Order: sequence, then C-alpha cells, then structure tokens
Amino acid sequence: MIKKIAQFAVCRPASMIVLVATIIILGFLNLAKLPIDLLPQMDLPVAAVITTYTGAGPEEVEEQVTKMMEGVIGSVSGIDTINSTSSSGSSTVVIMFDYGTNMDSAMISIRDQVALVDSRLPDGVSKPMIVKMDPNMMPVIQLTIDSDLSLADLQQLAEDEIEPQLLRIPEVSSVTITGGREKEVKVEVDPVKAENYGLTLSQITSYLRSENYNTSSGSVSYGERDYFVRSLQEFESLDDIGEVAIVTGTGNKIFLKDIAEISEGYKDVKQITRTGGKYAVGIHCQKETDANTVDACTAVKKEIEKIKSELAVDLEVEVVMDQSEYIQSSINATARTMGVGAIFAVLVILLFLRNIRSTMVVFTAIPLSIIATFILLFYTGSTLNIITLGGLALGIGRMVDDSIVVFENIYRHRTLGLSPYEAALKGTTEVGGAVLATTLTLMAVFIPIGMTEGIAGILFKPMALTLCLAILCSLLVALTIVPFLSSRMLTDEAMEKRN
Repeated sequence: MIKKIAQFAVCRPASMIVLVATIIILGFLNLAKLPIDLLPQMDLPVAAVITTYTGAGPEEVEEQVTKMMEGVIGSVSGIDTINSTSSSGSSTVVIMFDYGTNMDSAMISIRDQVALVDSRLPDGVSKPMIVKMDPNMMPVIQLTIDSDLSLADLQQLAEDEIEPQLLRIPEVSSVTITGGREKEVKVEVDPVKAENYGLTLSQITSYLRSENYNTSSGSVSYGERDYFVRSLQEFESLDDIGEVAIVTGTGNKIFLKDIAEISEGYKDVKQITRTGGKYAVGIHCQKETDANTVDACTAVKKEIEKIKSELAVDLEVEVVMDQSEYIQSSINATARTMGVGAIFAVLVILLFLRNIRSTMVVFTAIPLSIIATFILLFYTGSTLNIITLGGLALGIGRMVDDSIVVFENIYRHRTLGLSPYEAALKGTTEVGGAVLATTLTLMAVFIPIGMTEGIAGILFKPMALTLCLAILCSLLVALTIVPFLSSRMLTDEAMEKRN
C-alpha cells in the first residue's frame, strides 16, 4: 500500500502538482470561511426557571413558588442537581443535568412540567421563564449612546429606532437597553381617605383594571365580509384615570381623584449607565448560538453607523466592550506564535541538514499540513479559536518528523548510488511502515483526550481533533510530497555540490 502511494507520487508529477495546487486553493478558501471565535462552541447541560412574584418577600416566594417548581421539575429525567434561590420578588431554580443529556429534549420536558403548575401559582406571579444556560447569553458587544436628549427620550429613541434595526441583523438574537428612564403613571392613594370610605387597595386596583382594557368582543358578519370587534377603553390622560368611579361600601359613588393623587413620573432607577462620567443609555447585543462573534460585532457596528447617519439627532456612540477585538488579538497572537515556531523549526532542520534545498523539501510538510488541516476543520464544523490554533501550534514540531525520517532514508539511498527515482521509491517504502506506526501511536494518545467527559472534554476535544488531523496530514505529505520533491531535487548535480 505504501509502495503504491509512493510510486504514484513519484511517477505522476502532473497529478501531484494539480493535487498540491488544489489543496492550497481549497485551504485558503476554507480558511476564509472558517468561523472565528474565542473558544469552541459549548453546550452546557444547565437550565434555569426564573419566576417573578412582585411585592412578595423571600419566605413567601419560597413557600408559594420555589417549592412548587422544585417538586415538578424533579421528575425530569437526567437531572444531576437542583439549586434554588428565593429572594424578594424572584424565584430562580437552576437545574444541572448529566453530561451528554440532550438539552433540547430536556428543555421541552421542563416546559411541560412547569405548565402543569402554571395555573396553580398565586395571582401576581409572572409566567415562568425557562432558559438554557449558554455562554452566548453574554453580550458580544456593548455600546453606549448619548446626546442632548433627556435619558427618557434617549431610551425611547433606542427602543423605537435602534433596537428594531439591530434585531434585523441575522447574527443578532436579542438587544437589551439599559441606563435610561422609563415613564410611569403613579397613583398614590391616601390611606386615611380610603379607610374612611371603607376601601382597600385591592378594591381600588380592581376598579382601575376594569376601567382600562382592550379586549376582543367577537366578530360581526355583514354581507360577504367578517368584521372583528374589539372593546377599547384605555386611559388616554391623567384626567381619565382620575375620573374612574368607585362604589364605596355604603353604596355611594366617588372618584379616584377624591382619594388619590395621580401624577406622571419615572420608574425608580435600579441600573445606571455612565460613559466618561456622564449618564448614557447602554445597548447590549447577544448573538445567535451558531453565529460568528466577529461577524456579529462587525455587523452591529456597521448598522449603528448607518443609524447615526439616518437620525436627525446628533448621536454620540461609544463601543464599551467588543469581543471581536479581543478574539482577533488572541487569534493573531496565537498565529504569530505558530509562525515563530515554524521559523525555529526550519532553523533547527537547516542546522542538521546543512543544505537549503534539503531543508525546503522537509519544510514543505509544515505549510501543506496546516493548509490541509484547515480544509478538514471546515468540513468537520469546527471554528478557528485559540484551542484549535493551539493544537496546530503544538503539532508544528511533529509535522516535520515523518518528513525528516523519509527524506533522510531517501538521501541515504542516493548516496549509495541509486537514481533519484529508485531512491525516492525505496527510501519511502522502507520507512513507511515505521512512520505510519509512529503517527497512529501519537493519534492513539490524543484521541482519548477528545473523548473526555465534562467541561474538559468540551474544551480539549477541538484541540485533540486538530492535532490528530494535522499529524495525519503530515503523514500523507511525508509519503507523497517528500518523495515527489526528492526525486526532482536530489539530482546528481545537487548531490555533488553537497558532497
């Protein structure tokens, strides 16, 4: 088998040239298409159920919400541990599954179980939010906007103009606005007046709710057309709220403005965003799970520039955090390390071979192996990150080992008087089995690393896969390219010069 491969490489130069050119072209094309990210894609087996119970204390939340959630979620299969936190107005249940659990199926099971108790939750409890813990939940880019507008108007601008346009970007999954001020209508009930009329806050709230609605009222058929009817009775001003009629316990009718002060203000500030010491509005963008971080950040910055040019407001935009810059700098640093390693490898080879032509024959294993590895990484769905590049950096020294062994044996046969063709064929055949065994042994060491379970397996599987692909490509280069180049470059004239 090895003899046939070497014979094909030596006897068919045109085919080898076309094959090498194809590998180089495909390698650079696939390298341009490879998604760039900081770390490999992680599918963490963690989910959370978050429920909001406004106005309730921690003990009330635990008794009426958290324990109920823990009871129904515990029946889902594949759960390792359940941790819960009950705080003022909020319940959070974190579910850790066994590694290897299908999280899509697990999320469906959690939703089905939570739906069983949804109707039994106390009044005032929001619909439970079920989320899968994912590193992609962290914003990939954070911006702040500032202008002469007030914080309330600036937030309104961000919500009405900026957020919808950013959400149209295919790589962006969600946009969060922070730091602004939201308007609200405040109804401050005088407790003394309410008590004099025998009214409670729950009664007043029910009157407000019944007077402010927008509901469907069925449909009306008229000729060949069907008209959908809605009952609209929503407050349009503060005076409308004040005119809400309330019937007291004695049967008298009063108005809400008689017992409460109604005003328009802002919600209490719970989060502040500052840029350069000034208050601003923050825009935080999360990317889609399978989207490329660098592409997402680039698309957001381009869209922001477009929005700035279209708005009549003089908007100041500052990028506070951009993951793509950190990723790009990390990737560039790793690539530089690979380049330095390759240069040192060449110098060491040149030191021992003491011939530039022989050094170039061996050195071809490094770039060709790396380029071929990019092709395989693309078709295996991997990303270009510091882990995969780290695997390539570790494999640079190993990439030339097979080529050195094959070349030295070919050179030995040339010094014994064989022709370039015979030396290339016989030299490769003799050591091909040993080179193959060495490569397979090294792959057998790294393959179990890629099969490790847990977070270590998620991180090191891409490195092990990349390293195995790289040394496999270096083996193919040693059995094909090295004998092909040796049969052409180790001519009688070159041998005489070296001797």
